[in-house]
Amino acid sequence: MTRLRAALTATVLTASALAGGLGVASAAPERPGGADGSLTAAGETCRFGGARTSGRPPSALTLDAASVNRTIRCSGGARVRLDRSPRFLFHDGSGRATVRNVRVSVTAMGVTCTYATPRLTAGRQGGSRTYVARGVRVANVGGGFLCPGSATADVRFSFR
Repeated sequence: MTRLRAALTATVLTASALAGGLGVASAAPERPGGADGSLTAAGETCRFGGARTSGRPPSALTLDAASVNRTIRCSGGARVRLDRSPRFLFHDGSGRATVRNVRVSVTAMGVTCTYATPRLTAGRQGGSRTYVARGVRVANVGGGFLCPGSATADVRFSFR
């Protein structure tokens, strides 16, 4: 159960730090420089707040991994770390955002597992700058035989 929880938490974080929801093309950009998010998998949720970004939607931006890692907290006993600062591209015409090469590490009971997804697509929620992706699959890319091979997560990002 702990291995599964760790894998799910990693999946959630990966997905979470990456995207979300259906949107309206006419939404005005919100104030620059910040993002909040959550990741959920198998009943576990990880949340972060006040993370730095390099810009604001609809311009491409990078989510600062160090600022996510300082504030991320999970409902279970696992620790989660965003290994890279993911780059977001916004497609206002279709109300979507894409994120490439997301990678997270999850540590539970002394075992660290690393998960990644090459591309995540999220939909904008209404006229906001909140993006949601459901059922995101992340694959195990490191950590050994104790780590589950993949997981599925739901993620949400809100840019401000």
